[in-house]
Amino acid sequence: MGTRCLTHVMDLKGEPIITLYRQSDGYQDGHGSELKEFLEIQIMTNGLSNDNQNLANGMSCLAAKLVSHFKTKPGGFYLHKSGSSDLGEDYTYTVYPSNDQDDTTLSLKVESYSDELFNGLVSDYTATDNYADD
Repeated sequence: MGTRCLTHVMDLKGEPIITLYRQSDGYQDGHGSELKEFLEIQIMTNGLSNDNQNLANGMSCLAAKLVSHFKTKPGGFYLHKSGSSDLGEDYTYTVYPSNDQDDTTLSLKVESYSDELFNGLVSDYTATDNYADD
């Protein structure tokens, strides 16, 4: 059984653009680390001025790039209705603009079940799991 996760990408109004379901490796050391690595190099813009691979022209463009980045073969990743939850996920990652007036800086919220593990700038996120001693 894999560690499932959801990744939501939100617009400036806080509405979900996409919900990406990952069937395994959804823990912070896995998907969280890969998501941070992807998001850190994105240059958020409002309008395009060149063809830099790392440019995202707003949150909708970022959402499309995120799906393209992670969905490279059949299986593993699936799109669900935007804002979906209760799909057996162990972790939920929510990518949102840091400021509701522009989307040039990205923030990330990480939750596991009902616990908020992180909520802040992508650059401040440390994608590590805290394993409890049993």
